Amino acid sequence: MFDRILCRFVDHLVRGLFPPDPPRSNLSRWWWWPALAVVAGAVASLGRVPYGPGVLNSIWAEDGANFLADALYRNEFKMILRPHNGYFVMATRALAIPASWAPIEWGPAVLTIEAALVTGLMAVGVYLASHQHLRHPLARLIAAVPVVAVPVGENVAAAASNNVATLQFAAVYTAMWMVLWVPKRRASQIVAVLAVLAVAMSTFLAVIVLPLALLRLYARRGLAEVTMVAGLLVALAGNLVALALGLTWRPGIVPSNWDPVWALQVTSDWALPHSMFGYGITGQGSQAVQPPWLAQVSWLVLALFVVVAAVGLTRPAWKIAALMGLTAIGFVCATAMQYGGTELRYVIAPELMLFSALAALMLPKPESTRRTAVLPLVLTFIGVGLVFAFSYRTVSPRANELSPWDQAVTRARITCQDRTNRSVFIDPGNGSVEAFNGEPSGHPGWAVIVPCNRLR
Repeated sequence: MFDRILCRFVDHLVRGLFPPDPPRSNLSRWWWWPALAVVAGAVASLGRVPYGPGVLNSIWAEDGANFLADALYRNEFKMILRPHNGYFVMATRALAIPASWAPIEWGPAVLTIEAALVTGLMAVGVYLASHQHLRHPLARLIAAVPVVAVPVGENVAAAASNNVATLQFAAVYTAMWMVLWVPKRRASQIVAVLAVLAVAMSTFLAVIVLPLALLRLYARRGLAEVTMVAGLLVALAGNLVALALGLTWRPGIVPSNWDPVWALQVTSDWALPHSMFGYGITGQGSQAVQPPWLAQVSWLVLALFVVVAAVGLTRPAWKIAALMGLTAIGFVCATAMQYGGTELRYVIAPELMLFSALAALMLPKPESTRRTAVLPLVLTFIGVGLVFAFSYRTVSPRANELSPWDQAVTRARITCQDRTNRSVFIDPGNGSVEAFNGEPSGHPGWAVIVPCNRLR
């Protein structure tokens, strides 16, 4: 008897996570609104780094040294299948192919614009996919808008905006909403499935989405569910098999620390305050939380949200709030233990999950006629907006540590006038150029290797 009651409870709990989203006829009539929102999101993302040479004339880290350089030297098939740091990042690498077709001077601009457009597309996708769970538009905006400029995304240690390599962090969060989304229209179903598969092929972090996809398969058991789970399993298994067979390898500089108590303390004292208040308030030039007492304040703020929801001042979506909160904790703990330290780029997805959880707790009662019923959600919207604003433009390596790419390419063209030079290394940091005539198998630092036949 107890087992039957427990099974019914679990069944009800799981099925409630995946309510069908009725078709919205106004979307076909007003299709240009989502398109306009994607462009607006891309522009907002591009505006985060106005300093230095600008985002259209600079290239950062893996985008140049790995993705663009590989696209210049290898055919499309080999380039997409080339692993990075031990894992396959196929969909992300594919974005470098159009950049390799353009003139070398335009490569960073193409990659940057692609990254910004994908970011805007993810934000719109979250807004549409969250409709059944976050029934108020303000709540959906809280969940979606920070995707275009994640408050911890631009900081002293990372450049996550307009960077193809770091799209994976917001993409994992977007994939969660794609799994939760159960649209009626066939086209929307295909979009959701393809989005999940693209994320699975771009980052091993998609493993965090697999349990949710399995729950959806249990609850609905349709073709979309089977395709999502199969795609995730194949992509994740492919990475593990390649590592086991020695076809790929993880860099030796990653010192893992598999201490769960330490990881939970990192989540509590470091990740939560950064997620709650963004980097613009908590960073102050470092990755440490400054001032330290913000860690205690973040817990008080979180407790206040839970109390407001628990006493019935709102109509909270407890399932979504719990799902987002627990997944955020698991994500921070897993990445911190694997990485062996703290790195703010790994807080991007958990921060977005936290905002969604807070929005889910503050949903107004639909039957209430009082104007104050929406006040908790409005205050949450204002609070997240302030965090968004304070962290929109912050200290970033891309703003302060890069040289103009077009000037470096001009120097590279001069070097390549010597016909004995086959290739050149272009350092995006100081703009230096060095002739190189060996095999294109490595690179010093983040230097981009460019064949001279593309510069003559």
